[in-house]
Amino acid sequence: MLDEIAKVFQAMTAEYEATETLESKVAHDADKIETLLQTSEYRTQGYAAEAWQDTSIHALRTESAKQLAQAITTSNPRGWWMAFASSYHEL
Repeated sequence: MLDEIAKVFQAMTAEYEATETLESKVAHDADKIETLLQTSEYRTQGYAAEAWQDTSIHALRTESAKQLAQAITTSNPRGWWMAFASSYHEL
């Protein structure tokens, strides 16, 4: 990798790890939201995932991510799919 490109990646990684900018907070939250979606799927399948869910929710930094977490934890993960599948019509 060229030094110039390596420096860009190093700077982005440092920014992400520092978690001081809005962008880095959103990136961290996106990672936890994805984990919450997985947790929701696992719970639907009968697996115990409450600790994983609680840890992910506690780590959220932005209000919008907390609102998404609320929606994820209070809805059926298959609900959106069933609505889509029933309304889908082949082109």
